[in-house]
Amino acid sequence: MCTRHNIAQLEIISDGEERMSCDMMDDALTEIEFLARSENRVAVLQRLAEDRYTRGELGEVTGASQATLGRVIEDFTDRSWIRYDGSKYVATATGRLVA
Repeated sequence: MCTRHNIAQLEIISDGEERMSCDMMDDALTEIEFLARSENRVAVLQRLAEDRYTRGELGEVTGASQATLGRVIEDFTDRSWIRYDGSKYVATATGRLVA
């Protein structure tokens, strides 16, 4: 059974295919839980997966406050789910997959 105490590792099976260890699956579930715990996070990531937005535009389309958007943007940037292109925010390939 997978627990958070397992050591993260990739296991190589006979045909060269890689599979995730229990820790890697736990990490993925933790990321899904992080996203799902906030309607604002879900709304922001879904919007950024579809198009580019300024922070002000994100506030308008999601109804999230600027303080909330600041936290969401920082969290998503730290996870490499979004990036700032100099004028607008956009989801990365990883962010689009998560959304």
